Amino acid sequence: MKYAPGSPNPVRRTAVAALLGVLVAVSALAGPAWGERLLDTTEVVAWESHDAYPVNGGAGDTLRLVLAANGSVDLLLMTPEGYAAYLSAGDASGRYASGSALGATSADVSLALPGSGTYYVVVDNSAVPEAGGAAGVAVGYTLTVDRDPASILTALCAGGVVLLVLLGLGYLLWSSRRARRAPSGVATVGERPPLVVCESCGGMTGGTDKCTICGEPLQAG
Repeated sequence: MKYAPGSPNPVRRTAVAALLGVLVAVSALAGPAWGERLLDTTEVVAWESHDAYPVNGGAGDTLRLVLAANGSVDLLLMTPEGYAAYLSAGDASGRYASGSALGATSADVSLALPGSGTYYVVVDNSAVPEAGGAAGVAVGYTLTVDRDPASILTALCAGGVVLLVLLGLGYLLWSSRRARRAPSGVATVGERPPLVVCESCGGMTGGTDKCTICGEPLQAG
């Protein structure tokens, strides 16, 4: 079906609306840069003590730990086995994930999880594995933990958004060029005038005022 130049094309509008709907849905599935806030807390940890926060994650997920403290502490990520050994021995040495922050007053670390399950984020204010605050001094801190799911869906969504945007832009460009090439005499949507018999030449014509064959005026009625 053809449309007059400049007239709204419902097919094009429907396609654009569907494209935008898909983009919104895919963006919702993909989520923000960091998919989930697991922890946001402000606490005080006593000397020769620690705070532990259990968090859950999947294999390949990334945990982002952000710490700001008024004294030096150790920010550690431990497996359940490592945390149990830490409680038993009172020493975190060798029981935390590589990349943990030691002797830090501020930290922003991202740690990949090797498997699915529960992990422990530990704020340690003791002399081991690195010196925390000064002996006998409690440390106040703010800690946030975010989880970034490393799922196939996230990767597919990111790629899908780019592909859909490119396809949408290509379609709109093609449609605009096609509309500019359309001849100026294209009929608008609607029924054609009924055929009538011209009384002058006897031919069948679709004109409304004049016969399209002989050019004579058509008789009314």
